[in-house]
Amino acid sequence: MAISTHNYNTARLLLIAAGSQTANASHPKHGGDAWPDGHGISLLREARDEFNGWPEPARTQGRNVVVAAAARMGIAEW
Repeated sequence: MAISTHNYNTARLLLIAAGSQTANASHPKHGGDAWPDGHGISLLREARDEFNGWPEPARTQGRNVVVAAAARMGIAEW
């Protein structure tokens, strides 16, 4: 499954807004219309692992943003 450039970049910005440094360190996609879902899955997993190290309630809020970012990219299982 491919992820549109727009949806990947929007999901990345959601994660950055939630405070993800890993998403911030990643580069926005450009130069193509779609990207392999593995790119999005990696972005989600890195942010999830980062948020898991946060204290509550920030951990839960971060996880909720990861779920929203996954939905934005159309990724149901990761």
